[in-house]
Amino acid sequence: MNRPVSRVLSLLALLTAAGCEPLPDDPIYAYGQALHADGAPLAGVTLPVTRALDTNGSNTDSEGRPLAPEFSDYSTTTTAADGTFIAQALVGDIQEEGEGTYRFRMVTPLEEGRATILSYVLMMGSDVELPPLRPWAANLAWVDADGGPTLTFSPPPPPAELPPAAHYLSLIAEDGSLVPQVTPNPRPVLQLLSEGAPLWQQVDAHSPWTLHPWLLEDFARPEIQVRAMTAGVWSFQPLASNNGFLEFRLEWRSERLPAPSGALLPLSRGATCQPVTEGPCPWTDGKLTQLRVRDGESGATQVVITLPVSSPLSRAVIRALNVSHFSPEAYSLRLEGSEDGVTWSPLVEAVTLPGEDMTSFYYSGSFWVADNPFDGPLVMDGHSLFLDIPLQASTPVRHVRLTAQDSRGRLLPLYQLAELSLFK
Repeated sequence: MNRPVSRVLSLLALLTAAGCEPLPDDPIYAYGQALHADGAPLAGVTLPVTRALDTNGSNTDSEGRPLAPEFSDYSTTTTAADGTFIAQALVGDIQEEGEGTYRFRMVTPLEEGRATILSYVLMMGSDVELPPLRPWAANLAWVDADGGPTLTFSPPPPPAELPPAAHYLSLIAEDGSLVPQVTPNPRPVLQLLSEGAPLWQQVDAHSPWTLHPWLLEDFARPEIQVRAMTAGVWSFQPLASNNGFLEFRLEWRSERLPAPSGALLPLSRGATCQPVTEGPCPWTDGKLTQLRVRDGESGATQVVITLPVSSPLSRAVIRALNVSHFSPEAYSLRLEGSEDGVTWSPLVEAVTLPGEDMTSFYYSGSFWVADNPFDGPLVMDGHSLFLDIPLQASTPVRHVRLTAQDSRGRLLPLYQLAELSLFK
């Protein structure tokens, strides 16, 4: 699937190109500045520039999970006393004939576990300015509170300011007006990890954040960190050369802190499930591996957990659920219980979730989720849902069914899932 923003850019570039056609050996200069987390210049530091073919998100494994791109060394640049640098590329190196566009990446050195990761694509051969590379001083800290262990952290980084020489890309609204596509504010993402795998993720998390035992369960060696991401497109219009475009994704990662250990086991641990018919259920085994939900050769529209004993349920925790719903319309998740597997009743009111805004720069940035060399992919849209759902039913149930429906009541395929935990 191609990025909608990139399709617009391709058309816009053809319409607005000016000046002489650049030659393959012509240089493109990307001007930037690297800073410490406190804002002091990162002076005299050599920053590697790597590149990888931009696959538009098609680089996935057999389970549909994003794979890290194969970045290779391209060049280096050394920062000046004020932290400024110039990263050079040749016009002939920004794309591969018949293969696609190259994506470049710059990563700041780790400082107390913190780093900034910039991925960018150069289009049309003009010089550009990069957003500043400044790590996020998240200052993670655990504090004791009445509700349990509580994490505090600093506000997310400020938005990437538009350089004076740049312009926002404008799209045409339905009424014919031009709408500037402003670079959105960075979105903070809290991640609770077990041996590197996310056991809980919360987008737009706020400090303070309380760690509940049902989120932690008994997963081994838990750690916690916060990350943030923004993405955008800037256009540059030099007087004597082609117009140029910079498409970028900027990610921040904080230090990691050990999290308190947990010992709460869900009733569903080790339970059987459908559509799995052979072997242990991969969504109740406590392994946190996001896997395809298959029903034969096709996707499944439901997951049914069969508990070892009938019991009233108080809570469901869904980890890394991906519903196949490529639409801006909202959709709903439903959890139903049954004693006999035939007659079903709601365990909670349907959970309404927003659709996918494919015009958003967050959506555009979602195709570069695995560019961070220190952490796993940062999937922060509807393709990796983490939900903590209190249940309202007091009647004992033996079977629990998870489904998703669109606004017309049609069942949607459940594409991937890591874990579905059910608690007494």
